[in-house]
Amino acid sequence: PLLMRYLVQGGKLLIPGLAGVLESTGCEYLLIMLVGFAINFGLHVANTLLLYRLTVLKGMSPKDATRTALFFCLAGPTLFHLTLYSESLFLFLVLIGLCRLEELVYLPRKGLEEITWTQFTSLVLVISISGWVRSVGLLYFAYLGYPLLVRLLQGLKAKDWSRVSSCTGR
Repeated sequence: PLLMRYLVQGGKLLIPGLAGVLESTGCEYLLIMLVGFAINFGLHVANTLLLYRLTVLKGMSPKDATRTALFFCLAGPTLFHLTLYSESLFLFLVLIGLCRLEELVYLPRKGLEEITWTQFTSLVLVISISGWVRSVGLLYFAYLGYPLLVRLLQGLKAKDWSRVSSCTGR
Protein backbone atom coordinates (compact mmCIF):
# COMPACT_ATOMS: atom_id res chain seq x y z
CA PRO A 1 0.00 0.00 0.00
CA LEU A 2 2.84 2.41 0.69
CA LEU A 3 4.27 1.85 -2.80
CA MET A 4 0.89 2.56 -4.35
CA ARG A 5 0.54 5.79 -2.35
CA TYR A 6 4.01 6.91 -3.50
CA LEU A 7 3.13 6.13 -7.12
CA VAL A 8 -0.04 8.21 -6.86
CA GLN A 9 1.90 11.07 -5.24
CA GLY A 10 4.48 10.86 -8.03
CA GLY A 11 1.68 10.94 -10.59
CA LYS A 12 0.36 14.11 -8.97
CA LEU A 13 3.75 15.73 -9.43
CA LEU A 14 4.26 14.55 -12.99
CA ILE A 15 0.77 15.12 -14.40
CA PRO A 16 -0.34 18.75 -14.16
CA GLY A 17 -3.83 19.16 -12.75
CA LEU A 18 -4.15 15.59 -11.46
CA ALA A 19 -3.91 16.68 -7.82
CA GLY A 20 -6.78 19.14 -8.21
CA VAL A 21 -8.99 16.63 -9.99
CA LEU A 22 -8.37 13.97 -7.36
CA GLU A 23 -9.02 16.35 -4.45
CA SER A 24 -12.20 17.79 -5.97
CA THR A 25 -13.71 14.41 -6.86
CA GLY A 26 -12.42 12.44 -3.86
CA CYS A 27 -11.09 9.68 -6.12
CA GLU A 28 -7.63 9.41 -4.63
CA TYR A 29 -8.41 6.11 -2.89
CA LEU A 30 -9.94 4.76 -6.07
CA LEU A 31 -6.75 5.64 -7.94
CA ILE A 32 -4.66 3.95 -5.24
CA MET A 33 -6.79 0.82 -5.64
CA LEU A 34 -6.42 0.90 -9.44
CA VAL A 35 -2.66 1.34 -9.18
CA GLY A 36 -2.52 -1.57 -6.72
CA PHE A 37 -4.61 -3.73 -9.02
CA ALA A 38 -2.34 -2.88 -11.96
CA ILE A 39 0.81 -3.73 -9.96
CA ASN A 40 -0.63 -7.03 -8.74
CA PHE A 41 -1.91 -7.94 -12.20
CA GLY A 42 1.55 -7.31 -13.65
CA LEU A 43 3.11 -9.41 -10.90
CA HIS A 44 0.58 -12.18 -11.55
CA VAL A 45 1.55 -12.26 -15.23
CA ALA A 46 5.24 -12.29 -14.24
CA ASN A 47 4.55 -15.11 -11.74
CA THR A 48 2.87 -17.14 -14.46
CA LEU A 49 5.90 -16.73 -16.73
CA LEU A 50 8.29 -17.56 -13.88
CA LEU A 51 6.28 -20.67 -13.02
CA TYR A 52 6.48 -21.75 -16.67
CA ARG A 53 10.24 -21.16 -16.63
CA LEU A 54 10.71 -23.07 -13.38
CA THR A 55 8.74 -26.08 -14.61
CA VAL A 56 10.81 -26.18 -17.80
CA LEU A 57 14.00 -25.92 -15.72
CA LYS A 58 12.78 -28.85 -13.60
CA GLY A 59 12.58 -30.98 -16.76
CA MET A 60 8.93 -30.81 -17.80
CA SER A 61 8.07 -30.52 -21.47
CA PRO A 62 6.96 -27.11 -22.78
CA LYS A 63 3.45 -28.52 -23.27
CA ASP A 64 3.23 -29.64 -19.64
CA ALA A 65 4.75 -26.36 -18.46
CA THR A 66 2.10 -24.45 -20.44
CA ARG A 67 -0.60 -26.59 -18.87
CA THR A 68 0.83 -25.91 -15.41
CA ALA A 69 0.87 -22.16 -16.06
CA LEU A 70 -2.73 -22.24 -17.32
CA PHE A 71 -3.88 -24.18 -14.25
CA PHE A 72 -2.12 -21.60 -12.10
CA CYS A 73 -3.98 -18.79 -13.88
CA LEU A 74 -7.36 -20.48 -13.51
CA ALA A 75 -6.96 -21.68 -9.92
CA GLY A 76 -8.93 -20.21 -7.03
CA PRO A 77 -5.96 -18.57 -5.24
CA THR A 78 -5.58 -16.30 -8.28
CA LEU A 79 -8.04 -14.03 -6.50
CA PHE A 80 -5.38 -13.31 -3.87
CA HIS A 81 -2.92 -12.37 -6.60
CA LEU A 82 -5.23 -9.79 -8.14
CA THR A 83 -6.41 -8.01 -4.98
CA LEU A 84 -4.52 -5.54 -2.82
CA TYR A 85 -2.56 -8.20 -1.00
CA SER A 86 1.14 -9.02 -0.71
CA GLU A 87 0.78 -12.56 -2.09
CA SER A 88 1.80 -11.57 -5.64
CA LEU A 89 5.02 -9.89 -4.56
CA PHE A 90 5.83 -12.75 -2.20
CA LEU A 91 5.35 -15.40 -4.89
CA PHE A 92 7.34 -13.30 -7.37
CA LEU A 93 10.34 -13.18 -5.02
CA VAL A 94 10.10 -16.88 -4.16
CA LEU A 95 9.87 -17.92 -7.83
CA ILE A 96 12.85 -15.73 -8.75
CA GLY A 97 14.83 -17.34 -5.93
CA LEU A 98 13.83 -20.86 -6.94
CA CYS A 99 14.63 -20.24 -10.63
CA ARG A 100 18.06 -18.87 -9.72
CA LEU A 101 18.68 -21.77 -7.33
CA GLU A 102 17.76 -24.23 -10.07
CA GLU A 103 20.01 -22.49 -12.63
CA LEU A 104 23.01 -22.03 -10.35
CA VAL A 105 22.99 -25.16 -8.19
CA TYR A 106 20.71 -27.98 -9.26
CA LEU A 107 21.06 -27.96 -13.06
CA PRO A 108 24.88 -27.88 -13.11
CA ARG A 109 24.85 -30.31 -10.14
CA LYS A 110 26.95 -28.05 -7.95
CA GLY A 111 26.85 -27.56 -4.24
CA LEU A 112 26.09 -24.20 -2.70
CA GLU A 113 29.74 -23.86 -1.73
CA GLU A 114 30.77 -24.09 -5.41
CA ILE A 115 28.89 -21.02 -6.63
CA THR A 116 30.46 -17.58 -6.41
CA TRP A 117 29.97 -15.33 -3.42
CA THR A 118 27.91 -12.82 -5.42
CA GLN A 119 25.60 -15.55 -6.75
CA PHE A 120 25.08 -16.91 -3.24
CA THR A 121 24.44 -13.40 -1.91
CA SER A 122 21.84 -12.75 -4.60
CA LEU A 123 20.05 -16.00 -3.68
CA VAL A 124 20.06 -15.16 0.02
CA LEU A 125 18.93 -11.60 -0.66
CA VAL A 126 15.92 -12.57 -2.79
CA ILE A 127 14.76 -15.27 -0.40
CA SER A 128 15.28 -13.06 2.65
CA ILE A 129 13.29 -10.21 1.07
CA SER A 130 10.43 -12.66 0.60
CA GLY A 131 10.58 -13.16 4.37
CA TRP A 132 10.14 -9.42 4.83
CA VAL A 133 7.13 -9.37 2.52
CA ARG A 134 5.36 -12.23 4.31
CA SER A 135 6.53 -13.91 7.48
CA VAL A 136 6.02 -17.38 5.98
CA GLY A 137 8.93 -16.52 3.66
CA LEU A 138 11.30 -17.24 6.54
CA LEU A 139 10.52 -20.93 6.05
CA TYR A 140 11.76 -20.74 2.46
CA PHE A 141 15.27 -20.22 3.75
CA ALA A 142 15.32 -24.02 4.05
CA TYR A 143 15.99 -24.17 0.30
CA LEU A 144 19.42 -22.74 1.04
CA GLY A 145 19.93 -23.90 4.61
CA TYR A 146 19.17 -27.60 4.15
CA PRO A 147 21.98 -28.35 1.64
CA LEU A 148 24.44 -26.46 3.84
CA LEU A 149 23.28 -28.34 6.95
CA VAL A 150 23.61 -31.72 5.19
CA ARG A 151 27.14 -30.86 4.07
CA LEU A 152 28.05 -29.71 7.57
CA LEU A 153 26.72 -32.92 9.15
CA GLN A 154 28.46 -35.08 6.55
CA GLY A 155 31.73 -33.30 7.28
CA LEU A 156 31.28 -33.75 11.03
CA LYS A 157 30.46 -37.43 10.63
CA ALA A 158 33.48 -38.07 8.39
CA LYS A 159 35.63 -35.72 10.49
CA ASP A 160 36.52 -33.95 7.26
CA TRP A 161 37.29 -30.47 8.58
CA SER A 162 37.67 -29.00 5.09
CA ARG A 163 33.97 -29.76 4.43
CA VAL A 164 32.98 -28.24 7.77
CA SER A 165 35.01 -25.10 7.23
CA SER A 166 33.58 -24.62 3.71
CA CYS A 167 30.08 -24.59 5.25
CA THR A 168 30.95 -22.17 8.02
CA GLY A 169 32.81 -19.77 5.73
CA ARG A 170 36.25 -20.16 7.33
